[in-house]
Amino acid sequence: MWSPRVSMERYRVCNKFVVDGTVWVRDMKAEEFRDDAYGGKKSVTVVGDLELLKAPCSMGDGEIVTEAFRHEKTSPYVERKDRETVAIRLRARTSDVEEVRMEYVLSPSGRDGFGDNSDKRAAGGVCRNALMEPYATVGGFTYYRAEIPASEGLLYYRFALKDGNTKVWYTAGGVSQDVPDTDDLFELDLAGVPVFEPPEWVKDAVFYQIFPERFANGDPTNDPFAVRSWGGTPTTGDFFGGDFQGVIDNIPYLEELGITAIWFNPIFEAPSNHKYDTSDYMKIDPSFGDLDKFKEMVSALHDAGIRVVLDGVFNHTGYTFWAFQDIVKKGRDSRYADWYHIHDFPIRRAPKPNYEAWWGFPDLPQLNMENLEVRGYILNVVRYWMELGVDGWRLDVPNEIGHFFWREFRDHVKEINPDAYIVGEIWHNGSPWLQGDQFDAVMNYVFRDAVLDFFARKTCEASDLMTRLESTRADYPDAASMVLLNLLGSHDTERALTAFCGSKKQIIPAIVFQMTYPGTPMIYYGDEIGMTGAKDPGCRGTMIWDESKQDRELLQLYQNLIYLRKSSIALRRGNMRWLLADDPTRTFAFTRAYEGEVVAVVICAGDTGASLDLSPDNVADGMVFVDAFTGQSHVISGGRLRIHDLGPFQARVLVGPYSACSEQCSGKILDKSGSPC
Repeated sequence: MWSPRVSMERYRVCNKFVVDGTVWVRDMKAEEFRDDAYGGKKSVTVVGDLELLKAPCSMGDGEIVTEAFRHEKTSPYVERKDRETVAIRLRARTSDVEEVRMEYVLSPSGRDGFGDNSDKRAAGGVCRNALMEPYATVGGFTYYRAEIPASEGLLYYRFALKDGNTKVWYTAGGVSQDVPDTDDLFELDLAGVPVFEPPEWVKDAVFYQIFPERFANGDPTNDPFAVRSWGGTPTTGDFFGGDFQGVIDNIPYLEELGITAIWFNPIFEAPSNHKYDTSDYMKIDPSFGDLDKFKEMVSALHDAGIRVVLDGVFNHTGYTFWAFQDIVKKGRDSRYADWYHIHDFPIRRAPKPNYEAWWGFPDLPQLNMENLEVRGYILNVVRYWMELGVDGWRLDVPNEIGHFFWREFRDHVKEINPDAYIVGEIWHNGSPWLQGDQFDAVMNYVFRDAVLDFFARKTCEASDLMTRLESTRADYPDAASMVLLNLLGSHDTERALTAFCGSKKQIIPAIVFQMTYPGTPMIYYGDEIGMTGAKDPGCRGTMIWDESKQDRELLQLYQNLIYLRKSSIALRRGNMRWLLADDPTRTFAFTRAYEGEVVAVVICAGDTGASLDLSPDNVADGMVFVDAFTGQSHVISGGRLRIHDLGPFQARVLVGPYSACSEQCSGKILDKSGSPC
């Protein structure tokens, strides 16, 4: 099936869909995707006589669908994960080739190192090759990836692919069965590839989201007017008195749970209970405490090994914000008149605001981020709180602010603290913000939607779940994928258990998946003890502190999984490989592997259970995998990992591989208290 590479642009139709004029949506079943020149992606539909891209493939048959090859010299195909390493990707058909290698020369001046001898030394450098491993599979394509040591200079490279007796090379000049001319090499100037290096600590983190007004009331003396009794039914306008002292008092609980980072919903002065209508970014809301109490809380959390991430609401302020109130009083004569998008004067709230407001809410006037003075003010706010010890920012509705500001924002934040974490609230594909020049990560609502559709709503199959998640992994740089904020619920959604209609049996495998999937898990306060509630305001109930009313079994599950995650380098940093996605039994399996450690995760969300016969990579007969929770051993035989008794809505986390004589291959990884045996 080998044939010369041909230009296929005339056979491709590109498209995008827009919802409400702001949210761009892609067809996730498209054959491929292309950059749209605005930082996003277009869906591509292949038309014409190109069935080779859809025909079944088989390794070892010597036939290679070269038309499927794709490489670009931009993210995510090229990723500079640190100053010493570059990662390169190549797309090919799934199950089509037995081996993919990248042949390359790193040279300050020339490409003369290439030749028939891969170790040939020349003035330009040394020709080396790196085996490329499968990284993500979606839409009939597999994206192969290799990391190579490269710090500076010019990188010249090509790809060599083998299947059976067939070997082809893929270069900038196309596909060839003969060793290609060096003039056809891909050329990459590393000086033009920015380093995208999110904070390393986020890979090890377990996040906890705290809605400050509802977590714990530690100091009744700062309660707002007409505070309600703790435990009452939440409404949009009531107050219960949660504060910073309540957080301080419950740090031991957070430590016992295993939390290492907290995202706080807004803490700045505001009239509402949610605080997304800021009156002053430079002041703590008095119902939470004062500045000294904030400093005390941050210090106590840091002493407990817990980082602090604040909610940055920079798209809009509140109506009571001091600058907007100056406009209300002075009209067009206010020196802040250009801080907002105001259509005419005087300011009117009704029947419709005569200024741009978030979703038309008059209490939330939108800032004019094109105004240099506004941007300078926001950046000063950021510096002020970071110098008080804040470890990062969760950015509210950042898609409503231009990319130009977020590039400036990142430079500013990283100059203050290179280890600070920047995560954006993006509900769809976040590729435009994850190019290394804006955010470190996004809130992974794509993950949440896919998980709920599969486990709770049952509106998609196991293969669909895999495809949806692999699509984002294929789109994102690996550096971003490893620090995405993976959530099942938040203050903007129904609570996780409510999304599962209260079924603990069905939510347990979803929680296991959240804690073992690549990225950083985040728990919305109270979800770990089985709190329920519909969307806002129902999901914003007060934390249940009465242990007799908590689901202690669910809490124990979270503690065990968090401990397991902390004890496994593969679960925090390992590449993911899908082993199985079986639609009839609603069962899937995958591995996470890093530096010799392999963790196999098998999950059944069906009613009948399943028996699995899996083939993990890099294992040998006689090696043993141990169930982290039961201690049951599974011995590799014939290169296969066999699990015969996976019941309905069950999950297994198997850690290994151990040698048969190892003491670690017998006994549970965890005991019932979450401690190592």
